[in-house]
Amino acid sequence: MGDNGSDPAPAPKNHTGLIFSRQSCPYNAVGVLALYWHQDDFQPSCGEESQKIISLFRDEFHYNVEEFAIPMEADKCEDQLALAISRFKCAYNSIGNLMIVYYSGHGDRDRTNDKAIWAAQSVGGPTVDWYLIQPQLMHAKADVLLVFDCCYASSAAKARGEGGVELLAASPSGGQTPRPGDSSFTHFFVQETRRQLRDKGEVRVIELVASVFKQTRQDPVHLILRGTSRISILLRPLSAPADAQQEQELTLANSKGALTFTVLIKSPPDDEAIQELGNWIKSSAPPNVMTVRVDQVVGQSSGFLDFLLKENKAGTKGRLLDNMRQEDKGAVLATLQSIAELTAVPHAALDVPAVDQAESEAILIDWERRVQKLSRTVWSILKVHPEYQEAAKLEQLERNEAAAEAGITAAARLQLLSRDLRPLPHGDVHFWPRREVKYTKLLKEMDRYATCRIDGKPRIVEIIHPSTKEKALPLGERKAAIKKVASLLSSQLPEQFHVCKCAGFTAETDGGQGWYGLVFDFPSETDTLTPLKSTFKNISRMPLERRYRMAYRLAQTIMALQSIGWVHKGVRSENVLFLSPKKSSDTLASHEAHPGDPWLFGFEHAREDSDHTRKLAEFRLERMIHTPPSRWGTPQEKFSYPHDVYALGVLLLELGYWKPILSIKPELRKVASAEEAQDILIAVSRGDDLAHLMGSPYAQIAESCLTGQKCRDETLPQFQRQVLDTLERLAENTATRDVLLR
Repeated sequence: MGDNGSDPAPAPKNHTGLIFSRQSCPYNAVGVLALYWHQDDFQPSCGEESQKIISLFRDEFHYNVEEFAIPMEADKCEDQLALAISRFKCAYNSIGNLMIVYYSGHGDRDRTNDKAIWAAQSVGGPTVDWYLIQPQLMHAKADVLLVFDCCYASSAAKARGEGGVELLAASPSGGQTPRPGDSSFTHFFVQETRRQLRDKGEVRVIELVASVFKQTRQDPVHLILRGTSRISILLRPLSAPADAQQEQELTLANSKGALTFTVLIKSPPDDEAIQELGNWIKSSAPPNVMTVRVDQVVGQSSGFLDFLLKENKAGTKGRLLDNMRQEDKGAVLATLQSIAELTAVPHAALDVPAVDQAESEAILIDWERRVQKLSRTVWSILKVHPEYQEAAKLEQLERNEAAAEAGITAAARLQLLSRDLRPLPHGDVHFWPRREVKYTKLLKEMDRYATCRIDGKPRIVEIIHPSTKEKALPLGERKAAIKKVASLLSSQLPEQFHVCKCAGFTAETDGGQGWYGLVFDFPSETDTLTPLKSTFKNISRMPLERRYRMAYRLAQTIMALQSIGWVHKGVRSENVLFLSPKKSSDTLASHEAHPGDPWLFGFEHAREDSDHTRKLAEFRLERMIHTPPSRWGTPQEKFSYPHDVYALGVLLLELGYWKPILSIKPELRKVASAEEAQDILIAVSRGDDLAHLMGSPYAQIAESCLTGQKCRDETLPQFQRQVLDTLERLAENTATRDVLLR
């Protein structure tokens, strides 16, 4: 890039974006939206009936499930429903995703145009013109499955769309459908879906219709609302993706179970042709093909160019790039230019079939890494940009098509939730009574983490013991706070959040007294946990490349939380866990027993940065040592993001020396003041030992975190870029050297 700050080269032209990854589900993400009226005249109600669908997709398919009760106010219900559909679409509307929309309730036809309307009651009550709302879904980039359990359900099939859209209707146009209960369409839909999932491990919608048809009193209708003859939507459980190292090893492995085939097409492929090819492979793959992933890096790159460089595309006057500070603008342009340089000239590895596949994969991985860096940079700027501080602007950003293509709308949605600018989705947090949680060992009084089985699945429980002041709070207030944390952590989080998905919460007693426990799903193929604090003792030496990788992933997660307005308040080695298969638990003496990436837990006090919660006193040295002087004892100020950065600095010292912080400098156990402790830690970061062990760039990052000089709002994006770019570069360069040495 020249010094004049000129725009980067055009979007890449080689259109290479196809990577095959071994996952069980043919979709990158699946969202389910269950719709019903807040009140209806059915018994049982449609809200209760919907729980069958919610339980099926949440617990057995592991999809992200939301529910929306249509309000009863006649003048608001249609607008509120349209807004709920719009938000849902913004969250999942990407190529390679699936959106499932389910409705249970009354249905009818508009008497003037024979199109679908929904009603709260059979006679009277509010109605919505569904045919006016459905077009939002008909032009989605994601595949869409509509499941309507209502009378006149197939009346919704009055439009055609661009994406893969299928309608599964309980009755034909003009037909009636059984009421909620054991004879309903929903009942048989859930029953047959479970049976096919058990017998085949997957459910093809067109085959499901045939099974349901045999049992219902009314003939269900299956329509493919698209202009092509593609194969019906395929449903498989969505498992947690493998970590980056496992995925790269799998992609590059020379496996006997891997095949290479060539597809000849009439003309050079554009973005649309690449995506059509990927969708064809995914929807047609036989059961023994685990899955195919279509990399969206090309579309994401183009989306960023539109969002940043085109007039009025970002919701700001003129170009977003011109509304940035000069230093931020330079960082964005530099990253855009690096992407353009990588992709401007066709690479031999991408264009010549005889060249080693590994080189092609390496180019694509590098491309994706640079796009992720651009995403991180852009959002860190938007987070503090004055144009995007109000709810209306964030909602506008969430609906922005260019932002969706660039992949940054999820961060806007999460910030709306975390800052209480949007109410949490109704009923999205599951509570398990104590009797349903089968712990793998007896709990001790002050246990922080426990493994258990719930509904036959291994899970992690983070036990949250209330302080004396918290015990004095009303029970409802304590429960609401836990529910809010669980709700946010159960949302679909971007990749840079290395946090396990929260499945709900439990409690010491069914009444909610005593401790609460956040319940997390184990990542795929893991069922055992080991805290970093224990790993220091179990494994005396850890390879340099692993420590760099750990530091990068933890810094990335902490700053990702900050990007949505949350502070963690518990960044300590006891809250960093390694998750591994049980079969490796007997080899903990070897560093090979652990995956390369740590997972961040410890959310007992996590909250949004603007929340004015009570400042709790802390007098335990092993906890105070991770906080700056202003937080020792009775805090002088509320917890804020720079305090998390300080804790990251302490954690970087621990990873560098590979030992707990109080073991690095024994004199820390006898400090007379908080200021003395901080001085010792800063001296350690500046000393020769850390630079010798980890290198000067790493030591400088640790020092910056501990001094906090660059962690102010006006310099936050630059500080985050400095920290993450340095740690990422160290991790990648060391990993590359390690591969070459092998």
